[in-house]
Amino acid sequence: PVLLITPAFGHECGECEQWNSEAEACVPCACGDEPTQEQRDRFENWFPNLEWGQWSITGDADPNYNCIAWSVGETTTWYVDVVANKVHESDLVIDVEWGDGDGTMTTTELDAFYDAKGYEPTGTGHEDADIMYYNGFHGARKTDYGMWESKCGSAERIDHVWDQLNGDTYGTPTRYYKQK
Repeated sequence: PVLLITPAFGHECGECEQWNSEAEACVPCACGDEPTQEQRDRFENWFPNLEWGQWSITGDADPNYNCIAWSVGETTTWYVDVVANKVHESDLVIDVEWGDGDGTMTTTELDAFYDAKGYEPTGTGHEDADIMYYNGFHGARKTDYGMWESKCGSAERIDHVWDQLNGDTYGTPTRYYKQK
C-alpha cells in the first residue's frame, strides 16, 4: 500500500488505496468506505457542504435507530423530540421520558437525556466535545480519529468534517456534550 496524507482528515493512512484524484485525497480506510455514486449524489444533495474525499460511509442504512441514538452509541432505539414527531410506535420521546410532555423539547430536557446517557454540556464548542447537537434535531458523535459521525435518519452512517452538515436539513450545532 501507498502512504497517503489526506489533507481534509489530517492524518496519514498507510493502508488505504482508495485515491480520489478529483479531491486529491483518499477516502480513509479506517474511517469508512468510499460512497457509491448513488450515495454521493444523495448525501451531497442533502448536505451541500459535504466535499468529495472528505466524508465516507461508516455504516449501512438501518431503520431501527437514528442520529440521536447513535450519538450515545445505541443501535436499537429511535428517539424523537416530541410525540407529534414519532415515526414508529416504539419511539422514545425526549419531551416525555426526560421532560414534562408539554409538546416542546427544551434545552433542559435535552440536557437531562444526555445526562442520563453519561454526558454533560460543555460550553467550549466542537473542539473538545464528544457529541454535537444540531438545532434541527440531529446528533453527531466524535470519532477516535477526530472526525464526526452521523446516522442520517434511516439512511447510512457517515463520517464528516464537523461543520459539513450545517444547513437546511439539520441546522447548525447549538449544544455540545462531553462524556462525564
